[in-house]
Amino acid sequence: MLRVYGMSSSGNCHKVRMTLEALGRPHTWTEIDTLRGTTRTP
Repeated sequence: MLRVYGMSSSGNCHKVRMTLEALGRPHTWTEIDTLRGTTRTP
């Protein structure tokens, strides 16, 4: 299973999510927010 980190408001992340769903690939979506600094946590 793939783990995808992304922002729902990002067009590029949306493309990845739609492609995975169209291919039927199992994945988990982990929402991040670059404006709040969630990419800066360990």
